[in-house]
Amino acid sequence: KPVEGVVTLLLTPFNANTESVDFDSMRREVEFVLSAGVSAVVACGKAGEFEGMTLEEIEEVISFVVKQVDGRVPVGMGIISVEIDKGNKAAEIAARCGADFAMVKKLSTNNLFDFYHEISERIPVMLYDQTNEGNLDLETQVLPLVKECQRIVTVKVSGNVYTFAYQKKELPDTALICGWDLFSLLAYRSGADGV
Repeated sequence: KPVEGVVTLLLTPFNANTESVDFDSMRREVEFVLSAGVSAVVACGKAGEFEGMTLEEIEEVISFVVKQVDGRVPVGMGIISVEIDKGNKAAEIAARCGADFAMVKKLSTNNLFDFYHEISERIPVMLYDQTNEGNLDLETQVLPLVKECQRIVTVKVSGNVYTFAYQKKELPDTALICGWDLFSLLAYRSGADGV
């Protein structure tokens, strides 16, 4: 199912010792964004410290968030700046813990198609249109990948923000959300399904 509307990226709060997650604060954060009417949440994304946590910590956080949300909105897990081995392990954690989708940003453009196909075999994917090397090419990477891979349910458009109308024409059944806050209003006016 496509992920649309206001998708909130959760921060991961740590205790003062910075060695453990502050789950009381995380509970308050989850309840606050849900009470504000968000459409979905993503734990452990870029802002949620995926890159700074171990897979064990990530599993604790996504398990907690899934339990706290308790089906009120879809829950995603960030899989950020990885290649295939860590990406597959993280996707397995997301699926095992009950996440509805994974927001995935690849480290490089190497083996892009194989990477996203493997991840999406484990869990539905929100494709980040960037890697750590820069924006993915719309014509040769984003569009063919989404058209080939049925389990890419949403594209998070952060790099190609001026192309919403064109992408919507090319991908009419795929949700497009704006990943660059400054462009949110323009994105909605150009056909985006969310932010």
